[in-house]
Amino acid sequence: MKYQKIFLKDLSNEFINSNAFIERYELSYDNDFVNEQPLLRPGLLIIPGGGYSYCSDREAEPIALRMLAEGFNCFVLRYTCKATYPVPHKEVGFALDYLKNHHKEFNLLNKNLSLVGFSAGGHLAASFATTYKEIAELLNLNEENLKPFALVLGYPVITMQDQYTHSGTKSTITNDDPVLVEKLSVEKNVTDDFPPTYIFSTKVDEAVPIQNSYLLIDELKKHNITYQAHIFDKGIHGGSLFTRAVYPNFTKQNMEAEANSIWTTEAAEFLNKLLF
Repeated sequence: MKYQKIFLKDLSNEFINSNAFIERYELSYDNDFVNEQPLLRPGLLIIPGGGYSYCSDREAEPIALRMLAEGFNCFVLRYTCKATYPVPHKEVGFALDYLKNHHKEFNLLNKNLSLVGFSAGGHLAASFATTYKEIAELLNLNEENLKPFALVLGYPVITMQDQYTHSGTKSTITNDDPVLVEKLSVEKNVTDDFPPTYIFSTKVDEAVPIQNSYLLIDELKKHNITYQAHIFDKGIHGGSLFTRAVYPNFTKQNMEAEANSIWTTEAAEFLNKLLF
C-alpha cells in the first residue's frame, strides 16, 4: 500500500497558517491486477466527524482501508477544527481541486472523486455540496473541479435549526450567526445540482437525531436526486464500521449493530452503479 501525507500549506500560500493535511491510501499493484499499467481507480475523499472540534480517528484510516478493499483509492482530509465557515470548506475545495489536477499521479479514474463524511464531517461534505460554487470563487478555482461526484454520508448533521441539530457542530461552524445558520442548513439549500447520495443512520442515535437524515432524504426526493438510504434500527452514534476494528472492547450494544457494517458494501455498489 502507498501512504503519503500532504500538507496544504506546502501547496498554497492560502493555507500557510493551516495544519490541515491529506492522507493518501492507495493499493500497490502488479500484473496480478492488470496487464497494463497504471491501474486507475475511482477516488474517495474521507471527512471524519468530531463536532468540528477534532477529527475522529475511527472515521479516518479504518474507513480508508475498508474502502480500499472495495476498489477505491482513498484520501483522508484532516481539516482545520474549531473554525467557522468557510475555513474547513475551503480546505475541502482545495483538496478536491488538487487531487483532480493530479489525478494521473494518484491513479484516479476520470477525475471522479466522491466525498465520504461522518457526523459533523457529513455536514461538511453535504454543506460543501451546496456551497462549492461560492468556495470556488473564494479560492479562484474552477468550480467544476470542486463539484463532488457523489456523497456518502454516515449519521450526518444536516440542519442547523435548534430543534434537531447537534449543538456543538452548529455553534462551532456558524458561531451562531443567523446568516450562516441559514446557509449551512443543508435541507434549505438543496438544488437539482446536488450530487447523488448514499446515506445511512440509526434510529436510536442520541447525538444526532434521525430527523437530520429524514430532512435531507425529503429534499433529495423533491429534487429528483439519485439516492439510497439505509436507516438501521440499532447502533450508537459514531459507529463508523460498526466492527471490532473500531471498537476493540466490543460490548453487547456494538455486537447487536454489527450487521450495520453492510453500509460499506452498499455504498460501494451505489457508487459503482454511477461510475460504470
